[in-house]
Amino acid sequence: MPTSINKKTCALKGKISEIFFSIQGEGIYCGIPCWFVRFSGCDKNCPYCDTLYAKTGGSFMTSENVLRRIKGNAPVVITGGEPSLQGEFLSALLTKLKGRKVFLETSGSMQLSDAGAFEHISFHAELPLSSDDRKFIRDISVRAFTLKIVVTSAAKFKDILSAARYLGKFVNSSIVLQPVSIGKKIDKAALGKAVLFAGRLQSVYKKVRMLPQIHKLLDLK
Repeated sequence: MPTSINKKTCALKGKISEIFFSIQGEGIYCGIPCWFVRFSGCDKNCPYCDTLYAKTGGSFMTSENVLRRIKGNAPVVITGGEPSLQGEFLSALLTKLKGRKVFLETSGSMQLSDAGAFEHISFHAELPLSSDDRKFIRDISVRAFTLKIVVTSAAKFKDILSAARYLGKFVNSSIVLQPVSIGKKIDKAALGKAVLFAGRLQSVYKKVRMLPQIHKLLDLK
C-alpha cells in the first residue's frame, strides 16, 4: 500500500509550459541530446529573455504525467520559467526521475531543498552578485555548477572579475559567458566583449568558457 506521502506526491500538480526533445543548446553540456521540461512562471524580468511565453500559461500536470511524456534514457533538463518557484512539485518530479541524469537551469529565485539530486546546476545571475546570489551559490556547491553570465554590450569586466574571484572558492564551479542573442542572431558587440572577457579572466579563473546559444544558430528549439 502506498503511504499518504506517496499519494500526496502523485496527486501534486505543477504548471508546465512545455516538454520537448532537442539538444542542449547552451552551457558546458552543449550538444547533448536531452528532454526538456519547462516550468511555467517566473519572477524575473530579464530584458533579453527568449522564453517570455513561459512566464504565464502552461498546463497543470502531475509528476506521473510528466514522466509518461519522457521516452528513452536521455538526460532531463528542468528549466523555465523558474523551476524553484514550484519547489514542492520540483521535489516530487525529482523523485520520479530518480536514476536519470537531471540538469537544472535556474535563476535562484528560491532556495533549493534538493540541490544534491541534480547532476549539474546552471545558475543564471545578474551582476554584480548580490548577497542572496552568494548564498545560493554556497547552497548549490554540493554539486557541480555553472554560473551563467549573459554578456550584453553594456557588461562591465569588473563585475565579471568579482564574480570569478568569488567562484574561485568552489572547486566544482565553472563560468559560462554567453553573449546575448537578439532573436536568432548573436549581438556582435556582446560577442566581442564575451571573447575578450573570457581571455582576460584566464589569469584569475581558468574554468571559464565563452559559449553562444548554439540551438539558435542551428534554428532548433
